[in-house]
Amino acid sequence: MRTLVFFFFYTTSAFLAYLFSGKFFEEGFFAFENPSDVSNSFYYFLLILAFTALIIFLIKLSKLFVKLIFYLLIFLTIYFVLTPFIGFFALIPSLVLTLILAVKKNPIFVNFVALFVSAGVIAIFGISLEPLPAIILLAILAIYDYVSVYKTGHMVKLAESLSEMELPLLFIVPGKERNSYMGVGDVVIPNVLFISSAYYSSLIQAIFTLAFSSAALILLLKKVDKPTPGLPYLNSAAILGFLISSLLPLSG
Repeated sequence: MRTLVFFFFYTTSAFLAYLFSGKFFEEGFFAFENPSDVSNSFYYFLLILAFTALIIFLIKLSKLFVKLIFYLLIFLTIYFVLTPFIGFFALIPSLVLTLILAVKKNPIFVNFVALFVSAGVIAIFGISLEPLPAIILLAILAIYDYVSVYKTGHMVKLAESLSEMELPLLFIVPGKERNSYMGVGDVVIPNVLFISSAYYSSLIQAIFTLAFSSAALILLLKKVDKPTPGLPYLNSAAILGFLISSLLPLSG
């Protein structure tokens, strides 16, 4: 059950991102000015490090303040995702969804918002990074995820704190004894290469990228039943799928 639900969230986020990305690309809705610049990967990684350090510091002072920060970020993300489609009117659903999220702690609704936010972020960063910068970013974050879980352990503690807040930063599958969680980052990061491949390489490479990372997700969920860094497996599989597909005569 857990495997099937997380697989659904993972692949649906990717397909929704593909649907969103066309409008974003058409409107020039890019996160970076030059998608081919590899320095974008390092810039984005430094932002992640700085933001993570800030949240770890703030969460010790006030969980309420951290909640407010994330609600603001969720509101802005929903707004920016909807703006290319409905313009200024995006303000209304963004505000409504964020308010409901703050009041109603329902796993189904949390998953719905997480799915929408994931798809939007995947689409924006997917069209903002060509495959080479995307691969570099995936490789860096795979290493970082491994270190932050197995060496420093700070990501496990952070995930536990955030799960208590019931924010849409984790996909939730309720269980009889305990809930299962999958980080939004585990869905977003490998699928950035999926969208990047679709726009800057070929649809075949995009399909291989998604297929390999999805297979890795299934294997990971089947074999692991404890907090595990997902990106080393998912990112490696996505990169492998991209590289293998690049050898095919129909790719490129």
